[in-house]
Amino acid sequence: MRKNNSVGKVLLLSVLVFTIFFWFNIFMNMGTKGLEMFTNFFDLPAMLLLLLLVVPMLVVSGSGRDFLNAFSIGKKEYPIRSLKRSLEAVQLVQKLILYSSIISCIIAFVTILTWLEDTATLGPCLAVALLIVFYAAILELFLIPVK
Repeated sequence: MRKNNSVGKVLLLSVLVFTIFFWFNIFMNMGTKGLEMFTNFFDLPAMLLLLLLVVPMLVVSGSGRDFLNAFSIGKKEYPIRSLKRSLEAVQLVQKLILYSSIISCIIAFVTILTWLEDTATLGPCLAVALLIVFYAAILELFLIPVK
């Protein structure tokens, strides 16, 4: 159990270091344009849509408490049954994140192609539509050590 916990911490730390290095590199190479690029990665409606699709399904399934318990497994002892329920809850959230991001991305693509009048706006609109997949990938990275 200790070995898995330390592997999770190392993985989480490596993701954090990579993220810091990535953004530092962008800021150093691009100057003020790096800050503009940084703000392009935030789309509040996409984040909210992902959360609004995942959280209610987690609560309705009855796995909300088990999912929250998965974050404190290394701190205290739990029975095997509770560990299995927590693992199932984390796997459920991973599936929900994946499917929710795919559905949201398809909805965004259909909306973009329906309202496509000016082809100059196609690039930025597609970039925003793909942000939800990016958010899903980041959430998956943070759930790997918990699993």
